[in-house]
Amino acid sequence: EGQLTAKRDGFKILLDLGKWWWEEHNLPLPLGVNVVNKKLGSAAIAAVAQALKGSIECALSSRTEALEYALQYGRGLSHEDADTFVGMYVNNYTLDLGEDGRRSINLFLQKGAEYGIISQDVSTEFFLGV
Repeated sequence: EGQLTAKRDGFKILLDLGKWWWEEHNLPLPLGVNVVNKKLGSAAIAAVAQALKGSIECALSSRTEALEYALQYGRGLSHEDADTFVGMYVNNYTLDLGEDGRRSINLFLQKGAEYGIISQDVSTEFFLGV
């Protein structure tokens, strides 16, 4: 939510990383993903994926109620700012990363390794069976 409140709180934005990433790579900036250990097996992974997807679908279909619930964790966000924030970050990529989302995550990890931010290349495997 800092993206919405930084200027209001007196901060000067030196670089908007999301905007920069989009301009540099024409891909969405990966902000977070859910990770499941493959050792759990395909049935458990499918159950976790389905539960997460169902939860997101429920929240999207009950946006007002979900927003009211989330506001208690919004660190002082106004209802209007919280609604804007949710509109910015809860979108089609939340339900399905799509090819662009997967490419962006892989590129993000690759760049992290190139710049020495992470110590090794990281391979990804996306569970698409939901």
